[in-house]
Order: sequence, then structure tokens, then C-alpha cells
Amino acid sequence: MIFVVFSVYWAIEAASFGARLVNLEQKVFGLEKENRQLSDKLIGATSLAELSAKTEGLGFTKPANIVYIGKDDYVAKLLP
Repeated sequence: MIFVVFSVYWAIEAASFGARLVNLEQKVFGLEKENRQLSDKLIGATSLAELSAKTEGLGFTKPANIVYIGKDDYVAKLLP
């Protein structure tokens, strides 16, 4: 009689554990899917083309004349 009770108890526990396991696997799958979507969104938002479009929308333009300053040049000096 005790063996039958324990057998039924463990069968119920095994079924309950299986249901919890399936639930956790579904959560893992959902989180992995959300992680992939967020990664794709991050990659898209930080691409050079996207950043260039955002900066142009904010009014930034590409410089027409680039001046490089050497280590011996002064940042500010009086012009003759």
C-alpha cells in the first residue's frame, strides 16, 4: 500500500516537474527571441548610415575644410 502511494506521488511530481520544465523552456525561447530582436535593433541604430542620417537631421554637415594641427603648431595664434 505504501509503495502504491509513493508511486502515485512520484508520478504526480514527475508530471508537475515536466510542466514546469516546459514553461521554463518557453520563457527561455521568448527571452532568446527578444535578445535577438534587441541586438538587431542595436546594430541598426548604431550603423554608420543611420548615424549619418540622424546627424544630418540635427543640422550637422560634413566639413568643407579640414585643418590638422601638428604637435609643434599652436591652437590659437596671432596672424600677421
